[in-house]
Amino acid sequence: MKTKIFPLLLACCIVALTLPNSGARVVQAQTSEEAFQQEFEAYAATHTQEELVAYAQQRVLQIAQSELEPEPNVPIPLESDDIPSCIRARKEACRRGYNGEIFSNAAVGVGILAGCAVGTAGTGTIFCVVFVVVGQQFANAGSRERHGQCEITAVQDCFDKQDVR
Repeated sequence: MKTKIFPLLLACCIVALTLPNSGARVVQAQTSEEAFQQEFEAYAATHTQEELVAYAQQRVLQIAQSELEPEPNVPIPLESDDIPSCIRARKEACRRGYNGEIFSNAAVGVGILAGCAVGTAGTGTIFCVVFVVVGQQFANAGSRERHGQCEITAVQDCFDKQDVR
């Protein structure tokens, strides 16, 4: 019984630290949408439509880069019988999956932005660009939530694996 309580407490702590308040995310998204709208309108005032789209593609890549979780500084064991090594290995798998999702979100965003240049003009291009960049932020938020859940599951699985032995 005692070994079952610790993983649950640890999982609760990770959830509290990892998952943002959904109401705060909506406010943040609205704020970022307005900020992106202003940023892209200002850029469009002095640049061509193609330059605006290229700039937006760079912003998508910058956002992705800022979201990536860095490689750990310690070696990660492939599999191990002890709980700390198991957790490190499983969390590394979560990190790699999360970073893969962030790269995928960025690739989709860059591709859609290329369509903004072809299928729109003027304010339609600005709307398209803002829509894609804000959409990428929502996709990244979903990736963060899945990453947090993956880490919780990793901890639980390692403790469950230990209990079986």
